[in-house]
Amino acid sequence: MVPAARMAPRWTLFGRRRVGTDLPGGGPASRSAGDSRRLAGPGRQKPPETQAARRLHRLEVTSAVLGLAPRVALGGLLPYIAVKRLGASLSWVGVMNAAVYTGFLWNGFFSSVTARVSLKRSVVLLLLLSSCLLAVAAFQRAIIPYGLAVVLLLFVGGLTNAQYDTLLVHLYDERERPKKLSFRWMAVSAGGALLAPLFGRLGELGVGHWPALLLAALITAAGSMLFSRVPAGREHGMDAFAPIRLLALVVEDRRFLKLVVVLVLYGWFGTGIGTIDVLLYRRYGLGELAVGLLSGATTLGMIVAAVAITPFLRFRGGLSSFRLCLTTSALSSIILALAGVLDAGRAGVLLVAAGNFAYGIGATGFTIASQTSSANLAGGRDVALYVNSFKFFQGVRGIAFPLVVSWAVVALPQPVHFSIAVGLTVLCAAASWWKGADSRSGAPRRAQSSGRRS
Repeated sequence: MVPAARMAPRWTLFGRRRVGTDLPGGGPASRSAGDSRRLAGPGRQKPPETQAARRLHRLEVTSAVLGLAPRVALGGLLPYIAVKRLGASLSWVGVMNAAVYTGFLWNGFFSSVTARVSLKRSVVLLLLLSSCLLAVAAFQRAIIPYGLAVVLLLFVGGLTNAQYDTLLVHLYDERERPKKLSFRWMAVSAGGALLAPLFGRLGELGVGHWPALLLAALITAAGSMLFSRVPAGREHGMDAFAPIRLLALVVEDRRFLKLVVVLVLYGWFGTGIGTIDVLLYRRYGLGELAVGLLSGATTLGMIVAAVAITPFLRFRGGLSSFRLCLTTSALSSIILALAGVLDAGRAGVLLVAAGNFAYGIGATGFTIASQTSSANLAGGRDVALYVNSFKFFQGVRGIAFPLVVSWAVVALPQPVHFSIAVGLTVLCAAASWWKGADSRSGAPRRAQSSGRRS
């Protein structure tokens, strides 16, 4: 007689069942068809782990929409308010576009300070601070206090980005990150697309820009409060590191070096597009509502990419993960160059919309690739170092290029400036398709030697 198997509880997709663990031959105990029907029948409780994961993702996405969508919607409107209503020069636009990247540099020098607060709590506090800065900027009527409030707001936004990219390693595992983060970014983009024309319309009421910014402040505060309820498990802290390790990492990992070099060159267009857009908006004499609609074209591109493209891509880490971003950005740079060089009238406005749409697709690709590549390249080790090293170099290029582009659009003939933007972006796109762009494994060399893959 075959000895009876001892039964041990196991969790499956259909709930709790019992599996034989010590049958001769080591096979599991078989189940009858009736057992299968009972276990798969309606009303079975889902595993607690699955319910917890769904609740985490639902809360996290909702809080992201409330906390980040207002800033996405105001991306083109904040500098345009400074230029049109407050008489700022394009140099102010360059400073504002560079400000968000200064937040990426913070952890490079002050990681020991940031590490004193858990990652989740720091995101909550930074979103709340963003809400306060929006409220302050709403009631400023002079360019200097308004500009300083916006610059600080964008700095806080950059630091929030860096903290979240480190935290997401503890929220989602590697396999589910592309789909989870794509859905999250799709929701944020959809929120931004809805809010952008609303904010633009509020700006044209004739009472100033305070209604739009104050509404954005209230929505952002709600996102901060909701994110505090995200069940992130234990309070994960960020590992502090010496600033010199950021530079040493580039020398140690050649795939990371290739990624940094190409993305720095891409910075001319990727970080300077805000200045280019403002230049085109002013050239075609657009109002706040039209600017909001054109910003909506960017977010529409983000939504399309998040729904139909990025969930089906494999972001292994390295330069190849940025192919979508760099290829569509090359297309966007060509379209916007045509709008800037040709005197196309209404067709020029449509070209700007098409260029922004293509850039939105690339922006989603860049966001998902940025959030996944650093962790994948780390291979489970030094995640905070990889994430913040990537953010550091992204911050350096983000500070330099908006200022350079702001100078170039004034000092150089428009055909020359747009030729530089198109040339660099096409070159970066071609580099991402080179078969030696990176190795198939996303793990760093020290992890490859032990057979680990990401």
